[in-house]
Amino acid sequence: MKKDWPRFLPNTPSAYACRGSAPCSASIFPPGPVRSFSDALKCDTVSFSRYFHAMLDKGIFTPPSQFEANFISATHSREDLEKTVAAMELSLREIWED
Repeated sequence: MKKDWPRFLPNTPSAYACRGSAPCSASIFPPGPVRSFSDALKCDTVSFSRYFHAMLDKGIFTPPSQFEANFISATHSREDLEKTVAAMELSLREIWED
């Protein structure tokens, strides 16, 4: 899934970041680079909440906190991953177009 993200991440504001590597990652909304716990505490929880609910509206269940991880498992099909990537792209666009 992560290899598909470059197709839309360059079109999103820099206030979004995906950290980690498959099968584990986290979607966060930092004001800058995150190199420490104190940097992580500066993340935009309001934008994450909007992202979480936008994904939920599209049938994608993500962790309810940007400080928790997403996991990909063997039970996820290619179709599941493609649906998730499409929902991520649409959800991020919705957040920044408001």
